[in-house]
Amino acid sequence: MRYSVFDNNGVWQASYSHKLPNVHVKTIKQWAIQTGKLCAGKVYETIVPSDKKYKTKEHLLYDFTHLKSKLQDSKPKRKQYKKDKDNT
Repeated sequence: MRYSVFDNNGVWQASYSHKLPNVHVKTIKQWAIQTGKLCAGKVYETIVPSDKKYKTKEHLLYDFTHLKSKLQDSKPKRKQYKKDKDNT
């Protein structure tokens, strides 16, 4: 299984696989849930079969789009200062 996290705009944020050594599947699922809450997005579970004749299945586990994203914008916000004009 694989867990994928997308933000509310549908942009990929993270993926977690169950094949990490010495990490329990529940821990990996919790990582995906925490990331979904952080970016206010959706968490999908993808089932990848070992046999190539079967297709992968993906379904929505959690939807956190109602929350506010805690991530900062990639562009820094600059303050706009008004220029003083001489009235002479």
